Amino acid sequence: LADNQTMSELMAFAPFGRVSAVVDGQAEIATSFISTGNYYRALGVRARLGRTILPEDDKPTAPPVAVISSKYWHTRFSTDPAVLGKTIRVNNVLVTIVGVLPPEFTGVQQPVVTEPPDIGLPLALDPQLDTSPPSPTTPQPQRLSQPTYWWLQVMGRLKPGATGQQVQGNL
Repeated sequence: LADNQTMSELMAFAPFGRVSAVVDGQAEIATSFISTGNYYRALGVRARLGRTILPEDDKPTAPPVAVISSKYWHTRFSTDPAVLGKTIRVNNVLVTIVGVLPPEFTGVQQPVVTEPPDIGLPLALDPQLDTSPPSPTTPQPQRLSQPTYWWLQVMGRLKPGATGQQVQGNL
């Protein structure tokens, strides 16, 4: 990403799938999404309540945060504005809800995904959230440190005047 000369904003994201979410002592399965801290800003998405995940949230040393979908806010939290600052457990990681996304925001994966994920999380939390069992014979390196393990989708905005051909040459 440091060699990028043609894009004004680069972001990475991936559906994270089903997670265990414990809210007020009650566990349930929720859908989730993981992204770089600039994802919502790059798309121009503002929170309906609170704020979105920010670049400073996407650091291994940052306090774990999450945003939730408007639908999840209605169904799981009864549209309670006190949801901001609430701590929930996602795959055994304590995260603080910092925002509720607008109902019209479903993400960039339409028409593949018809419903927005319940919970959005910063990419830096991936090593903590990953619950795949370790191999008994060889320890598995974290996927964030494996440059040839392609699981993230990357999207960007062209810098003014840049062409697709220039982007291909640059990246």
